[in-house]
Amino acid sequence: MSTRAPQAAAAPRAPPALRAFEPLVFARRRLVAAVLLALTAIFAAVAACSLPDAGRDRWLPGAHPYVQADRQYRAQFGGAAQVQLLLLHRQGDIYDAGFLRRLRQATETVGALPDVDPAQLHSLFAPGLDFVEAVEGGIYAGPVLPSDYPAQGDPAPAVLARLRSNVARAGLVGRLVSVDQRGAAVLAGLRPAGGDAAAADLPGTVQQIVAQVHARLSSPERWVFRAAQDLVAGRDFGLPGALRARAGTLVFHRGDTVAVRYDGATAWTRWSWRLAVPVRVQFADGSATPVRMPARLLAATGEANPDYAPDIEVHLSGELGRAAGLPRAAAEAGGFVALLLALAGAALWLCLGSIRLALLPVAAALAALAWQLGLSRLAAGSGGHGGLDPAALAPACLVLAVSLTQGALLAAAWRRAIGLADCCSFDAALSAWRAVAPCTLAAVAGAALCFGTLAAAPVPALRTMALDGVLGMPGELAANLVLLPIWLSGLGERHARPAPWRALAPLWSLPAQVARPPLAVCALALCGAVLGGALWQGQRAAADEAAAGAPELRAQAAYNRDVRIVAAALPLAAAPVEVIARTGADGCTRREVMDQVDGLAQELDDTAGVLATRALPAQARLVNAAINEGSPKFRVLPRGREALAHAVQPFTPASGLLNEDCSAMPVWVFPADRSGATVARILRAAAAFDAANARAFYAGHPGANAASCNGSPQAPRQCPVQFVIAGGGALIAAADATAAAWHCRLLLLACLAAAVCAGLAARSAGGAVAAALPPILAAALAYALPAVRGAGLSVQSLPLAALAAAVALGPALHAQAAWKRQRAPAGGAVAACRGFLDDSGIALLLAGLALGAGAAAWLFSAVPAQREFGVLLALSAGVGALAGLLAVPAALSLAASAPRPALPADHSIGL
Repeated sequence: MSTRAPQAAAAPRAPPALRAFEPLVFARRRLVAAVLLALTAIFAAVAACSLPDAGRDRWLPGAHPYVQADRQYRAQFGGAAQVQLLLLHRQGDIYDAGFLRRLRQATETVGALPDVDPAQLHSLFAPGLDFVEAVEGGIYAGPVLPSDYPAQGDPAPAVLARLRSNVARAGLVGRLVSVDQRGAAVLAGLRPAGGDAAAADLPGTVQQIVAQVHARLSSPERWVFRAAQDLVAGRDFGLPGALRARAGTLVFHRGDTVAVRYDGATAWTRWSWRLAVPVRVQFADGSATPVRMPARLLAATGEANPDYAPDIEVHLSGELGRAAGLPRAAAEAGGFVALLLALAGAALWLCLGSIRLALLPVAAALAALAWQLGLSRLAAGSGGHGGLDPAALAPACLVLAVSLTQGALLAAAWRRAIGLADCCSFDAALSAWRAVAPCTLAAVAGAALCFGTLAAAPVPALRTMALDGVLGMPGELAANLVLLPIWLSGLGERHARPAPWRALAPLWSLPAQVARPPLAVCALALCGAVLGGALWQGQRAAADEAAAGAPELRAQAAYNRDVRIVAAALPLAAAPVEVIARTGADGCTRREVMDQVDGLAQELDDTAGVLATRALPAQARLVNAAINEGSPKFRVLPRGREALAHAVQPFTPASGLLNEDCSAMPVWVFPADRSGATVARILRAAAAFDAANARAFYAGHPGANAASCNGSPQAPRQCPVQFVIAGGGALIAAADATAAAWHCRLLLLACLAAAVCAGLAARSAGGAVAAALPPILAAALAYALPAVRGAGLSVQSLPLAALAAAVALGPALHAQAAWKRQRAPAGGAVAACRGFLDDSGIALLLAGLALGAGAAAWLFSAVPAQREFGVLLALSAGVGALAGLLAVPAALSLAASAPRPALPADHSIGL
């Protein structure tokens, strides 16, 4: 604590709008600090309960017709959160006993997961996989897996030969077997207990798949955990609330195998096992629950892995491929936040000269982050989104950036006040608070407004992010306008050492020349050129639609590489487009309906870029020919209703060609590639056929009422078949269309919000233009970031411009306010700029340096989304600092028409 008597007269008066808040901050400092720290601890505990979340629906435009159709029919035809697990033989084909044994293990492992729908499990070893062929006297149907295939041991060569023949009969090449027959797939759809596939535990499911399939095949050793004693639920380990009634149940005897782990290759994984081991507890009635068993209760033994298969490689695609890095991403996010704060603290230490003074802004930023995560979790509630999506880290990045910048400026102002007035720490904190608080309040509110513009986009994840950004505002204000000033008021004056960078003050003479009109014009022209180039580059990214895989990731990303491999091996299974034919009940037994569905299938089959189509009419024609001794002249749809019902009888809803009452029949369209142009061509062809088919139907049925047919989910008999688009490829197209439509709109909204905030804070046209220039420039550079880094445009890249504008707005407002205080009647623009740089330049520079140094650590993340935010944070911090030091003085020097009186020196916010 300070040893000097308070000198209240040394502190300037606060603006009237903030004068009422001074007693809250400085009158009862200990009580206020205790209350805020208690709230911070509560919010941190709430935030710790958040789990990784990558629900696909959060990133889809919910009002888009493709998305609505997918949600309506996904439970009937699958396609939601699909697992695509491909096993490739390095040296031979799949008809090898060892390969098939591991394929069966993978099928059983995936099928046993609680979130996997058994009806949507497809593999050579999945039940219900049959083939149909024409034989003499009729048709013959049978299982693809021969009935004499042994449950244990290796099959005979004759059995493998029949399996090869059955695969060809069933037409599985390209669907479940790779084109070169070197690999086979396990396809599954997720169905959680709640019935909504979007709410499935993607991270938990993918973690089990990676650990039990990928690691099981690729790890040469395994770890077996056995019970070191009799383990009783509730006594030795806790249970979830729903299973607390089972407390006291003996679950494992001493020596029982509790868990087998294959993912112990890394030192980090093995170290985590010293604390707790994930275990799935199975009760006698068949119910099971995952728990974390204390490591002291288990005995771990390392041994050779009998399932190790170095000749097999595993590729994971589908919706779980995107979620594959979530558990690691969640751990990495915490580590990189800690590293960011550590590097920022080191940069502040170098600039402020005191490690204790440098740690206070870092602690304030950490408190603000705890408030933001806790409030976001509470706002989500049990029914909303409460997880941490690595692609939705923008609100946390925003809180860290704004809080670190404002905290660094306040700490610098405190040290400056002690150096100029030789006052105690309390008076210095009060003076610094009065000088910095107006700009801090404007910067925090402006950042919330800039980031809040994301709520305009029709994407639930972006609206959640906008809400999270707004919820970060209370934490930033509490940390930087209440907690940090209280801490500074109790910090000893000995920590206000002379900054080591003061020796570089004479170097400000060179950048001060930017205030001369010719150089000011050149500086602004350079900013205009950068702005124009960024906008042009961003438009190029908007026109470059999605390539294979996730467009927000680089082409070399692991997920995109797996997508390309799976798409090449299984062209008839990777992200097909579904066109659902809506009819009345029993539509598949009406020839007129089947003709319309068949017409769409043939139209799409002839569309450029379509590899193949699969629909019920084509399969029914083959069955009808097989029934009639395989004669080619019977490869048509029967006219009679009974004959048509007989032709479609072999197909059940499990085939994916019809639903239970045959009121909906999908036409599966398999594109030759996953490019946006190909998918768009397919969607245009389907929409054109739907319109032409409706016109032809009404022309041939004068009594049909078009008004009663439109919008009917199940069309009556006197209505044409309604074709609605759904499926993986259509969802990608819907997301791409939304990203392309809102990419520029959100940039304009963020720039408009920054300009409004700058105008309200500056209260002059010149000041508004100068303060709005850095955030607009940063937003434009973020707008161009996807194209510059070689990544495609997606909905995950939409928050970049708003985040950049929000981060760069604070330094711009502080620079504009500090420049206005330096304008003196006797000095010219160059002298004023020299005084501004000498007084406040270091403060702005150290804030940008601290944030940029910390953000640079994110570039080493293994998760591409985190690397993108690291680049964006470093870019925004650099643009905000440099533009605040050069562009703002240049714009203000040109806009100033008359000198302004200087304010007292102790009103400065700089060093």
